[in-house]
Amino acid sequence: MGFDLVVVTKQRPADLVPRWEEALAGQGLQVEICPGFSLTSWSGFLPFRLESAPSSLLGMDLAAPIVTGFELQIHRREVTFTTRYPTLAAEFVMQCLGAATLAALTGGTYEDPQQGERYSGPDALDAALAEISGFLASAKSSAFVQHPFPGWAALNVATADG
Repeated sequence: MGFDLVVVTKQRPADLVPRWEEALAGQGLQVEICPGFSLTSWSGFLPFRLESAPSSLLGMDLAAPIVTGFELQIHRREVTFTTRYPTLAAEFVMQCLGAATLAALTGGTYEDPQQGERYSGPDALDAALAEISGFLASAKSSAFVQHPFPGWAALNVATADG
C-alpha cells in the first residue's frame, strides 16, 4: 500500500531540472535531482540529494545531506508520484512538494486520487502543504529516519542515459 499523487502536465520544459530545483528551493528545500533525470524517459525511484529544509516543514532537523525521493511513473500526459508505506517524512514532503511544483512548472494539475481532489496554481501548493501537515501530525517516530547521502556513484542508480 502507498500514497499516490498524479500531475497532469500541459507542457514539459526542456530546462525542467534547474527550474524544478529552483521551485523546490522556493519552498525551502535545497535539493539536487539525480543526474541524468529526464521527464520524458525516467522510470522508477527518483532520488534527490536533500541538503537542507526547514525543520517546521520536515518535522526534524537534518544532521547532514540525506538521500530521499519517490517512485515516478511517466506517461504521455501524466506523472504519478508514489511513496510506499511506511513512508518517511522526507519522502512524503518531497513527494507532495515535488508534485505541486511540477504541476506549476508544467501548467498542469496536482491530483490526489485518495481524496478525489484536483488542484492547480497556488491551490496545488496549499493542498501539498496541507497533506504534509496532516502527515506530520500523525507520523510515528520511525518516519523521521534519515539516510545519509552517500554520493551519486554509491547509489548506483540508473540514469536517463543508461
